[in-house]
Amino acid sequence: MSIILLPLPGYEQLAQGIAQALKLPSSDNYAAIERFPDGEAYHRMPDVRGRHVVFVGGTVDDAHFLELCDSASAQ
Repeated sequence: MSIILLPLPGYEQLAQGIAQALKLPSSDNYAAIERFPDGEAYHRMPDVRGRHVVFVGGTVDDAHFLELCDSASAQ
């Protein structure tokens, strides 16, 4: 089973560096995180079925941490 790195917005360069160092594929196209007026987030990711996914993101504040949690629980 293969591994793919998916960077959250703002962490693309970090993901590329990790991917190069570990010789792993990286996806620049997390696709999209869109916000609705009520604050709800819509996550659209590439097809990752059958792969191990590693999200590259940060926990510098509550918003970043929640983004990471939302991404990890997206279906």
